[in-house]
Amino acid sequence: FNAVISGATGIIYFPQRIGGGFLYDNMNDQVEAEMKSVNARLARIGPALMSQRDPSTAGITVSGSLKATWRRYNGKTYFIVLNNSTSSVTSTMTTKGVSASSASVDGESRSVAIRSGQITDTFKPMEAHVYVV
Repeated sequence: FNAVISGATGIIYFPQRIGGGFLYDNMNDQVEAEMKSVNARLARIGPALMSQRDPSTAGITVSGSLKATWRRYNGKTYFIVLNNSTSSVTSTMTTKGVSASSASVDGESRSVAIRSGQITDTFKPMEAHVYVV
């Protein structure tokens, strides 16, 4: 999700270990499961990700260790927010260009309230949420 937020339009996975001695092929069951999970999430929102990056008609302001990007596609607004730290974070984010009172969180079977244009949510370390309005 870091790459997507930075503007990547394609993803290649490199299951290498860098720290603790370089290992070219660090594939194991945990790495494979995470790659499959991330790939499925990206595939679900793929058409939206290929639309215009950060259009001026919408937006989300984040702070601290959070990074974000957004898209408008097929009548929906997608806010992709990543906690880019190794600590859990609870944050209030300010949205622009949406009038709904809630957003669904893709892949999480839950929704979050949008109150006065703001979303408050908690992120685990390195966790991404995709809010769909």
